[in-house]
Amino acid sequence: DYTMYTSRLGQTTLDGSRLISNQPYLGSMFKSQNASTWTSEQNEDVKFKINRCKFTENTEGTVVLVNDVVPTKLLGLNPITTTSGSADITINHRNHGMHSTSNNVTIAGVASGTYNGIASTNINGTYTTIKNIKMHSYQVTAQNSDAADATGDVGGETVTVTRNMMYDVIKPIAGVIQPPGTELSATLRTTTGKTLEGSETEFSLVTASKQVAVDLNEDYYMTAPRIVASQINETNEMSGSKSLSMSLKIKTQTGDDNISPIIDTSRLSAHLIRNHLYNPVSGTTPDFVADTAKSGGSSSAKYITRAISLANEATSIDVRISADVPSTSEVEAYFRVSNADDARDMKDLVWTPFNTDGSPDKAVTPTDDGSFKEHQYSVSSLAPFTSFQIKLVLKGTVSSYPPKIKDLRGIALAV
Repeated sequence: DYTMYTSRLGQTTLDGSRLISNQPYLGSMFKSQNASTWTSEQNEDVKFKINRCKFTENTEGTVVLVNDVVPTKLLGLNPITTTSGSADITINHRNHGMHSTSNNVTIAGVASGTYNGIASTNINGTYTTIKNIKMHSYQVTAQNSDAADATGDVGGETVTVTRNMMYDVIKPIAGVIQPPGTELSATLRTTTGKTLEGSETEFSLVTASKQVAVDLNEDYYMTAPRIVASQINETNEMSGSKSLSMSLKIKTQTGDDNISPIIDTSRLSAHLIRNHLYNPVSGTTPDFVADTAKSGGSSSAKYITRAISLANEATSIDVRISADVPSTSEVEAYFRVSNADDARDMKDLVWTPFNTDGSPDKAVTPTDDGSFKEHQYSVSSLAPFTSFQIKLVLKGTVSSYPPKIKDLRGIALAV
């Protein structure tokens, strides 16, 4: 309940001390009998009182936001692969973000029972090391070295695992109102990640002095991969009694006591982008498959054209691209050809690298400034063909610096 007071010109104040001689504010009071038709009352006005905040002038306010616990991931149907006679089990887990053997992982949700000879109790649990790490899978050794008696995919549809959230680009999202005359800035403190098979070290929280300035609601490109670690990795692998993988510090300042920036704490998040980029090497990459294989090469970043049919036979191919290739990256090009007499499907043919290793015809100076340069790949004196296909493979030792490609042109020649 509340009481509303009004004043009318010519009447006395409530305490009877004086006459009301003028309206205190511009504007008019409106009255209505039916809440739809309103009539202006020129000689009467409403009494009101406005309360406002009084901010401390020329004083910096700081709010520190930290990451929440990374939720577990529900895997697909039968995500666990067993091998007969082995206690090593493969966890098929897309984008797990765990690229060193020191990662910890907790597996849960495997229903009670035995799976290809391994008891569920020896699958569920926490593992302090992983091995045979690929972009979308890794292996652990079943607890108690429980070995499988059959090969196959098992686990059901309720398996959950912990994970790291790896990223190369971050966009901190915050709902803010910044009136004129106020200041608002943000700095980001992150934890190092690792490119798959890269040389970086995981789980190192950068020092406060090396946190970077970022713009809210804008993309920020990292110079090396970063992670938001799973809770078990934060606890077991990061120094300190309680470490968090990421923090965002927002500072505000005002020169007036009646105005301040506003941060909406119900609209806070971060968009993370990860590049699927690494440099697989025969002998070190688990289950290495060369990019010359007809399918399934180990490289994770590829672009493959459709098969291109020709009206006339050709014997040469000339491919050109505009590419921004940093010093830690490379773009390899491959081709495969077929003719009308070849009964095989194009997808059943192996790939052939341009210039024996997929490199351009001439070495191109790396571009670390974002500029694009032309790369040419050509081959001649081939057996006559009437169909060809091109594959571009993107590789790099630092996932934060991927090569970028545009303006792909390819022509087949009869020379």
